[in-house]
Amino acid sequence: MQIGLHIYPLRTRFVTVGLGGELAIARSRLTPPAGALASDGTPLLPTEERITSLSPQLSLNFGNARDGAT
Repeated sequence: MQIGLHIYPLRTRFVTVGLGGELAIARSRLTPPAGALASDGTPLLPTEERITSLSPQLSLNFGNARDGAT
């Protein structure tokens, strides 16, 4: 799952400043077949991995909606 959000709290004539972030969450599971053994002869166990990432973002947007309009 991945979610992002931006807000634009500061707008001037030349630049708009955006603040935001992104949240990513992932999970993986593995259940080995019954009786499966590792290379050293020990039984393999079910495993689960989880990854969570939160990253802040800053954006600077130059120009305005009228640039390039005909």
